[in-house]
Amino acid sequence: MEPFRYRPLAGVSLAVVSQLAGHAAAQVIHDSSYTLSVELENLANPQGVDIDAAGNVYLADSARGQILKGSGGSFAPLITGIAVSEFFGLDIGPLAIHIAHDQTLWYGEGGRLTGIEQIHRHALDGSPLQSLAPTPDGGNWSGIIVDPLSGRLYTSSANRDRVFIADPTTSGYGELQEIINTGSDALTSPTGLLLDDGVLHVGMYGPWNVDGQIAQYDAVTGLLSLAEFSIGMPGLAAIDRLADGRLLAAQVGTEPGQGALWLINPNNGEKTALVTDLAAASGVAVGPDGTTIYLVDMGNPNEQDGRLLKLIVVPAPVSGALLTAGITCSTRRRRA
Repeated sequence: MEPFRYRPLAGVSLAVVSQLAGHAAAQVIHDSSYTLSVELENLANPQGVDIDAAGNVYLADSARGQILKGSGGSFAPLITGIAVSEFFGLDIGPLAIHIAHDQTLWYGEGGRLTGIEQIHRHALDGSPLQSLAPTPDGGNWSGIIVDPLSGRLYTSSANRDRVFIADPTTSGYGELQEIINTGSDALTSPTGLLLDDGVLHVGMYGPWNVDGQIAQYDAVTGLLSLAEFSIGMPGLAAIDRLADGRLLAAQVGTEPGQGALWLINPNNGEKTALVTDLAAASGVAVGPDGTTIYLVDMGNPNEQDGRLLKLIVVPAPVSGALLTAGITCSTRRRRA
């Protein structure tokens, strides 16, 4: 695998682009090199999101205990009847969602008692494939990722400060086994997970009113290699990566309207704001084209005003010189 190379966007600047009716924040601010649109509204404490190879979006409509599937703004329930419980005043059902390389859907439960919550694997039509047995030190499953090379499952337990693994077998997946205790590294509430060439990026929600961060671990041994790869993101909830290698981090924040989406340089961890003034950014995923971003804004707790947002790169304008060159080249081909 070739190393990722950081390429800054041209013309990066923040601009007010949209006033969303009924939203907790009066205005959403985002980088002017992207367009922003509302893909879906009236969600109930929405959490994880991911996209399959065909471009279908899967979203945890958490407080309603269901997972939605759709595209182009048209969504329908795919998996329903998922247990919902109160967790620190928030009605929570499914949390993390991940579409694995083999095009199967994984989701993790949240809100119930530790040691009861499970991780489930489904086909993309919603039919169940396997439910992993719960583990005593696991629950509030906030991050899920499957290594496309080994098939190994990694999942984070936010309320137990742990990361677990499960390996594929001939009949499904084996038992969950602890590989990382983030609490031993003084890191609190692991959430989003991202694999990169043997490195496991682990997003840390952090203690309340303390900034979250991304730490780096060895994906094989579970040993901490860098605790503060990228810092200053209170309530970090989810991470993903663009095709050019830059990381994305969704931040819930610790105050209403502090939700944000960050772009992070993969070489040094430096971050720049891509979207700000959200109520609470709880999920992010990149489409199969490597540039389209789906961003979840949870909205006000238990108010069913969450939204799924979509960001698309604005094409760079074609200069007159390039246009002339293209016409000249085309004429020469016809003569040949």
